[in-house]
Amino acid sequence: MTEIFDALEFCLQEMERGADLDTVLARFPEHADELRPILKTAAKARSMVSAEPSPDVVRRSRAQVMQRAAQLRESKAAPRQRVIPALSRLAISFALTALFLASGAGLVNASASALPGENLYPVKRGWESIRLFFIFDPQLRNMLEDEYENERLHEVNELLAEGRHEVIQFAGVYMQVNGIDYVSGLKVILPADAPALANGDAVIVTGRTNAQGFIRFQVSRSFRRVQSFHWAARLRWKLRKDRNRGRKTLLKANQTPGPGMKRGHPSLKNTNSTALSNPFLRHPL
Repeated sequence: MTEIFDALEFCLQEMERGADLDTVLARFPEHADELRPILKTAAKARSMVSAEPSPDVVRRSRAQVMQRAAQLRESKAAPRQRVIPALSRLAISFALTALFLASGAGLVNASASALPGENLYPVKRGWESIRLFFIFDPQLRNMLEDEYENERLHEVNELLAEGRHEVIQFAGVYMQVNGIDYVSGLKVILPADAPALANGDAVIVTGRTNAQGFIRFQVSRSFRRVQSFHWAARLRWKLRKDRNRGRKTLLKANQTPGPGMKRGHPSLKNTNSTALSNPFLRHPL
C-alpha cells in the first residue's frame, strides 16, 4: 500500500519541477491508472490558479502530506491495521489537494456545481477520483460511487433543462414505455445500429444532450460486459425503484390506465413522455 503513496509523492514532486504527466507516470506503469486522474486534476488546477502559492502555504501543505505518508509507512509494522480509517484517507486527500490549490482557495468548492463542457468540470471529476482513491472499504466506496452516479444524472438533467449541447456519459438501467426509450428516467434516442436492449438492462450511455430535451446515444453497451456483476446487481435493484416511482409519477400527472389495465401497469396508455421524471433525483439512494 505504501508503494503507491511513495509513487504519488514522487510524481507530485517531479511535476512541481516541470515534468509532464506521461513522463512521471512512465516510472510507475503498474499504478498509472490510479495516479493519472489525481495528477491530471492537480495539473488542471495549477493551470487555472492566477497566482502562485506562497512558500509558507506550500511548505505547510507539503508537511501535511509527508506526515500522512509517514503514518502510512509506519502502519506497515502493524499487520492487524490493514485498512486505513476512512477519515485518515480523506485527510490525506484534503492535504494533497491543498498542496496544489493553496493559491486558489475554494476552487474545489466552486467546481461542485460545474457541468460537462465547463472549465471547472475536470477539477470536479478529478476531485471525485481523489476521494475514491483514498477509500478502500468496499461499503464506503460503493456508497460514494452511488453518490457520483446520482450526480451524473443531476448534471444531465441540468444540461437538458438549459438546452445545452454537451457530450455526457452516465450509467443507468434501460426501460421502454409506450415505444419511448429511457435510461434511468432520461429520454434517449438509440442509434440505428444499437444492440437490442431489454427492460432492466444495465447500460452505459455515451451521447450528447440537446435543446429538444433528450439524449442521442453515441455508444450503447451492456454494463455487465464492462463492469463486475456487483454493478449490474446494484443497477437492477435501482430499476425496481425506478419502475415503481416512475409509475407513481405518471399517475400523478393525471394519466389514466387503459381498459383492462391495472393501476401502475408499465404500458400505460396516453402517456406524456415528459411526465416520467428521474426517480434517482427525487429519491437519492
